[in-house]
Amino acid sequence: MVIKKTLLDIKVAPKSSRSTVVLDQSSNVKLYLNSPPVNGKANEQCIRLLAKALGVPKSHIEIARGASGRNKRIAIAGLDMSEVIARLQENDRAKK
Repeated sequence: MVIKKTLLDIKVAPKSSRSTVVLDQSSNVKLYLNSPPVNGKANEQCIRLLAKALGVPKSHIEIARGASGRNKRIAIAGLDMSEVIARLQENDRAKK
């Protein structure tokens, strides 16, 4: 069985006043995180927040590139890109 993986490029803003996922008009994803970028806390919160927004287990999300930077490439198992964007848009509408 082949499990599909989607690679998603995101930008992270640690030490923010809010924790949220934002999808802009161009489908660029930005995560605002309360956690500081110390001892992997921001990365852990990044994975938790994306898993919740996408409705997938945390084990389906991994940081493929950029673990120590603001620009990250996230690998999401079990969803294709259109499903990821649709779920993020749905999550964005639910917040408003």
